[in-house]
Amino acid sequence: MKHILRMLVIVIVFLFVLFVSGVAGGSVSAVDTTPVATQATSAQGAKEYFLPYPGILPDHPLYKIKLVRDWILERIIVDPIRKTEFYILQGDKRLNMGIALVEKGNSALAGEVISQSGNFMEQAMHTLTSIKTAGREVPLYVLEHMESALVKHNDVLETMRVNQSGSAESVIIDAQKHIQALRQDIAKVR
Repeated sequence: MKHILRMLVIVIVFLFVLFVSGVAGGSVSAVDTTPVATQATSAQGAKEYFLPYPGILPDHPLYKIKLVRDWILERIIVDPIRKTEFYILQGDKRLNMGIALVEKGNSALAGEVISQSGNFMEQAMHTLTSIKTAGREVPLYVLEHMESALVKHNDVLETMRVNQSGSAESVIIDAQKHIQALRQDIAKVR
């Protein structure tokens, strides 16, 4: 009986920490006030776009807990607009993780994380497309957010590509092609 009670307390504490840190922390937004060295520019003029702090990196022992939390949050969010914002946030965080891992000298893991970044951006685009297909109007701020994020991703990847060689460079080139395709797809959603 004591064992069951102890497990119940552990689960309740875990869920409390999970929801306090993720859900009650405020709205999901991929724009952060923490400056990063690069800025995104768009055709409309210069516009700053900051990548969010990535938090725990994939080479940290507690990273799996963060993945579980993000997986749960993804399932909790039901509004497609909010889910798009969540995917953009995750894509931005993964890109910033890739930058940090390259700086640490872990290019192999950085390549995997950068690939995940592109996958999250693709999920965001898929969600936007499904909103449009359902006959709903996609808010302009979400489209602008997506466009700014894609410009930022392309700029950061270009900067990273210059400093890489071999397989790391080919991963970045593939990611850039993926981002370019998504930038062309955003016009179809407008």
